[in-house]
Amino acid sequence: MNQSDSKHAEAIERAGITSLAGIAALTPGLSMNDPGTEQGFVTSPVIRGTPNISGGGGDPNVSVFLDGVYLANPSVISLGLVGIERVEVIKGPVSALYGRNAFAGAINYVSKRAPESFGGDVGLTVGSDGQRTGTFAIGGPLVEGKFSARLAGAYDEFDGTYRDSVNGLARGGREKKNAMLSFAFTPTDEFEVT
Repeated sequence: MNQSDSKHAEAIERAGITSLAGIAALTPGLSMNDPGTEQGFVTSPVIRGTPNISGGGGDPNVSVFLDGVYLANPSVISLGLVGIERVEVIKGPVSALYGRNAFAGAINYVSKRAPESFGGDVGLTVGSDGQRTGTFAIGGPLVEGKFSARLAGAYDEFDGTYRDSVNGLARGGREKKNAMLSFAFTPTDEFEVT
């Protein structure tokens, strides 16, 4: 991991960003279109005010990727940022590079590499309205200099900020569970698979 990548991950952590909505709040020209679902399963990114013109059905105008692999299902595009090194936001029509669904732009999650030395970290956040978030990451070499692995996970729960006046149930809450497992295989100095 180079020093620049490490700085990106530290900046995300320092800002308390845990989702794509948090990235959007700090990125000019990027917002999230949320039609009001409880878990945010149909939330879609909007770049420079160009929403999905089909009203939520069909292909989106912004492509979302994890390490360059297209995430087709809208329920997985707002990944928790556990195990993510940085988030790249590309604005403008880039369909020539990213495919037909990138008319307005593209978003690429770049995951953290498996570390070359053993280590880990744990985080816990507790807040009002039932906010509870826990994260962990552990990794290191399985075969010194040749094969390493990293496991990261998160649990995020929030009861919501208001009650439904009809049935008294809490609204605006969420429960998310995320996990990421990554490997790095380096049989020679010239060849690496992640």
